[in-house]
Amino acid sequence: IDFLLYSVASSWGSDLTSGRLLRLLRFCRLSRIMRVLKHFHSLRLVMFSILDSVSSLFWCSVMICLIIYVFAVLLLNGAVEHFEEHGYDNLSNPTTVHLLEYFSSLFEAMLTLFKVI
Repeated sequence: IDFLLYSVASSWGSDLTSGRLLRLLRFCRLSRIMRVLKHFHSLRLVMFSILDSVSSLFWCSVMICLIIYVFAVLLLNGAVEHFEEHGYDNLSNPTTVHLLEYFSSLFEAMLTLFKVI
């Protein structure tokens, strides 16, 4: 059906009415699919439940990112205090090496905390 619609549209050119006709035909095809889906009541219920939960999922993701950000800032503050006491170039200390590897920037600290989850 798509091939037929595209071949008809290409023969008409870029006329505005042909675009409207194609949209109308696609809508008819979509309504036919929805008519078939009415027989699958449980599938429709699951689909609508997933669509309704997208906003809650978004706000949960925002909260997780905010919590990770706050703890990354706190851990970076602790890393800076460690470096002020022991120096940046003291690579014989394994704690300094790990702090430089996993908490060298805010992005690295957030990524490390995300990996810990």
